[in-house]
Amino acid sequence: MGIGGRRNFLPYQLSVGQRRRLVVAGALIKEPLVILADEPTNDLDDFGANEVIKLLQLVTADGGTVIMVTHNMLWAEQANCRYAMNYGVLAPK
Repeated sequence: MGIGGRRNFLPYQLSVGQRRRLVVAGALIKEPLVILADEPTNDLDDFGANEVIKLLQLVTADGGTVIMVTHNMLWAEQANCRYAMNYGVLAPK
């Protein structure tokens, strides 16, 4: 995740993007079967966002499930199954 050099830093000493990557790493470290991700690429540059998406794709490749909320249509279009929320109504896309 590119934050190994910051292992002795406290959370308030990390940038917002570094904290975001730390949260993603923490969620993945125990190899859960289901991940709920609310805007996991928010606050990340393009490189960091792509790395997070690749890691989440590995979860699904290994038989896990990722339920992700995003406004980024690039990430949404890569999903196996999509739903859209319009005016409070959730519907398959």
